[in-house]
Amino acid sequence: MELSDVQPLVGQPFVVPAVGEGAVYVTLTLTAAMALGIGNDGRRAPFSLIFDGPSSHPLEQGAFVMHNGTLGEESIFIVPLSDDGAVRQYQAIYN
Repeated sequence: MELSDVQPLVGQPFVVPAVGEGAVYVTLTLTAAMALGIGNDGRRAPFSLIFDGPSSHPLEQGAFVMHNGTLGEESIFIVPLSDDGAVRQYQAIYN
């Protein structure tokens, strides 16, 4: 995946099957897709994705198969960043 693949998807939902008791699908919204520098030695430039999701169904750090109507299914490793009681924010970094 390249940054150019996901930048147009900012604002779109990514559906994640949640794990655990009473498992439900959790919808995360891609809120930012940004470059983190330039690629070296012909490698892809690193970038970061920020997702917002509901605090009521928190996801742990890990890889999740997410479905987006444009991108299809993609396994994305996310790390929780913050939780204000209403919105839980996650980040994915691609090196």
